[in-house]
Amino acid sequence: MKRPILTALIGYIIGIIWELYLKTSIAPIVIILIVIEVIINGIDNHTHTITNKRITNIKAIIILITSILISNNVTAYQNSKYQNIYKMSTEEQTYIGTIISNETKGEYKNNYTIKIEKIGIKTKCKNIKLTLSIAKKEKIKLEYGNKIKIKCNYNAPEKQRNYKGFDYSEYQKTIKIYGTITYTGNGIEILKKENLSNIQIVTHRINQKIENNIKKLFQKQEAGILNGILLGNNQNIDEKIKEEFRNSGIYHILVVSGAHMTYIILGITYLLDKINISSKKKVILKILGIVFFMLITSNSISVSRAGIMGIIALGASFFYRKRDTINSVCLSMLIILICNPYSINSISFQLSYGGVIGILALNKPYAKLLRRMKLNKKISEMVSVILSAQTMIIPIMIINFHTISLTFLFANMIVSYLIGIIIILGFICAFISLISLKLSGFIAIFLRIALKILILIANIFGNIPLSKIYVTTPHILSILLYYIIIFGHSGIMSFVHCHNRFPYNEKFFSYCLSLLISNFSHLTPHINNNSNIQ
Repeated sequence: MKRPILTALIGYIIGIIWELYLKTSIAPIVIILIVIEVIINGIDNHTHTITNKRITNIKAIIILITSILISNNVTAYQNSKYQNIYKMSTEEQTYIGTIISNETKGEYKNNYTIKIEKIGIKTKCKNIKLTLSIAKKEKIKLEYGNKIKIKCNYNAPEKQRNYKGFDYSEYQKTIKIYGTITYTGNGIEILKKENLSNIQIVTHRINQKIENNIKKLFQKQEAGILNGILLGNNQNIDEKIKEEFRNSGIYHILVVSGAHMTYIILGITYLLDKINISSKKKVILKILGIVFFMLITSNSISVSRAGIMGIIALGASFFYRKRDTINSVCLSMLIILICNPYSINSISFQLSYGGVIGILALNKPYAKLLRRMKLNKKISEMVSVILSAQTMIIPIMIINFHTISLTFLFANMIVSYLIGIIIILGFICAFISLISLKLSGFIAIFLRIALKILILIANIFGNIPLSKIYVTTPHILSILLYYIIIFGHSGIMSFVHCHNRFPYNEKFFSYCLSLLISNFSHLTPHINNNSNIQ
């Protein structure tokens, strides 16, 4: 088997989806399929031999079935755990736990994430994460790492109220939060100031130091964007700015991605080239550099994906193995889903992996098409990557935001040159600021110009008429048809056609495309003339 990880991933996803949407065990179905497989594809009665191909197929089936059963049972267990916690008493109880997040300020309340050690006299809820909500009028300030004893009321997260409405409980599952506890005002005690590991404390301090230094060096708007790009923290970015980035199709640059890992590895490589050590030691130091970067940034799915893929790629060179991008993507996705099956419902997960899968599957067909148009090589490469990622994530954007952007291509082409400069100068400025704020201020002069240009680009493209088009939510069959057309026409169907195994023709493709367009036909242009449509 060339890629057993891919087979395991497919099985794991099948098991998760089966439990999430059908909420039943998949074991009986698997048993039936095994029986059918044995009956239909048993050993040939004439030759009584098993070919190598047959052995490979058997291995693939075993991996697939094992993966399905494991993920189905793991997801069922997780769901049962959530449901049991949701039934917890809403009366006032004493909670003991550790603060594992910074303060998130709201209009009337401040929120923290707390890792529970004990509720009342019970420890059965140990290590679950809850949102701790404290009214601003209480004037209580908690710090990262504080171990506290506090009296609160528990509230389970709200479920979907309206059809296709936002389901807060499902969202909280994607970040492994089991509900909210609200401080009753009857007592809080800090048992220990730093109740986390030294690594957690140190990396958090570095994160906060960099964030605070950036706030000192830049204006509020610029600091918010730079902290989003470098640290994955976009909480301080103005909502209007966020909307302009979304409308222009460049919001993805405000989160940590593979580009950051590339620059991190290049930067470490440049420094290590000045040191006379073995290549294996250099690889280990690069891996440690990625781990350190993951620890000081927000623990988001996009950070985890980029970090894990970077580590796998470096690991391959350490063991003198050929790099396999598809295996790297599959393994990173499998690790994230093993850690939390509900990540599959996360918009961040879908967009992050959707973009990568789009590039892997569609970049070559787009590049081939653009070469026929005789475009400049660098421009055609850039355009093919942008189109590949966007083609894959368009349905995800429509389902979650009910909008699409027609300016994304031009905005991304311009930003692609600028974002590299911002990331490189940003990291240099951030780490120098830990040593000397004055010295980093010199670099900040050039970085400030780049950030102003970035904001201007988002503002221009985000407010162009038709930059934001409202789209009705398509039927699931329309979405499936979309992906069948895209992947079929660009890859699978063309492969089958070349091998003459299926009578594929352009008329069939055109017919399917017309059906797709008819399902996306209810489009409403959003004209940005001081409109307040949301």
